[in-house]
Amino acid sequence: MHGKDICDGAAVLIAHAINAAITSGALLDPGTRELVLYLADLLRAPATPKELKDGWEAPTKYFFGFMDTAKFTKSRVPTAEARGWDCNKKHFYVGRCADAQRATEVGPLETASMFCACDACLLFDFGNCEMKAHRGQMVSVRVPLKKGEVARTNQIDDLNEWSKMLKPGMVVAVRAAAHELEIEGPYWLLLVDSEAFELPEDMVHTTDEFEAGWLVVRGRWYSLVQKSPRGYKLKEVNKLVLVNAMIRLPNVIFSGGSVGKAPRASRSGLNVLEDDMHNLLMSSVGGEV
Repeated sequence: MHGKDICDGAAVLIAHAINAAITSGALLDPGTRELVLYLADLLRAPATPKELKDGWEAPTKYFFGFMDTAKFTKSRVPTAEARGWDCNKKHFYVGRCADAQRATEVGPLETASMFCACDACLLFDFGNCEMKAHRGQMVSVRVPLKKGEVARTNQIDDLNEWSKMLKPGMVVAVRAAAHELEIEGPYWLLLVDSEAFELPEDMVHTTDEFEAGWLVVRGRWYSLVQKSPRGYKLKEVNKLVLVNAMIRLPNVIFSGGSVGKAPRASRSGLNVLEDDMHNLLMSSVGGEV
């Protein structure tokens, strides 16, 4: 927990409780549900009752909760930046934009110097805040995507639209067949070497059978040689790959890469796929993150 304003004291209590738990061996898996349950049992209420303290902000009890960290990966919550205002002086944020694309790219927010839980604010009626003299006025700001950051993109529904996007140097994911799942998981990675084209006739290519009219690309497979983090090496053999088998997500990039540029291996010689990108691909194929 990171305390702000009236939460500063509570943050210290939690930090001390965590340190004591680790020292005593009370926690086997700190940072997850077990930690929250431990804290909820240990710190049910302040040691000194509210009626013996001065100040309206003194708490009467503590509430604990946790959220799955997979919901806060970079692919789900891209890096944004405050432009033209100081976010360090604002500790209360409300986002009510109903347009998911605009919320991601523009980031309209309402913000104030501190949190308020009065009846009006709990109903988002900030103009009638009962603690406005303490909290200050809510103001409208924007937190757009950081320059160079890529917003999460939904899969392309139309096959022909997707095929027109495929260009040499692009990295794409391809769904693995059921009998291949134990090899690298539910997807393979491919470096595209050609634009998509329609096969003029039935053919067999490196033991794979293709029918006339199918959309394919030429490309080279990546081979997973390291599982954590996922590190790949590019194979040399050029293959025909069915466009319809691809996960239609543009902007699949390796660590250190950028959209529109051919991937480069790291100093280790591997192309490293960051966890955020892996989680996005896994969620796209319905796999466990």
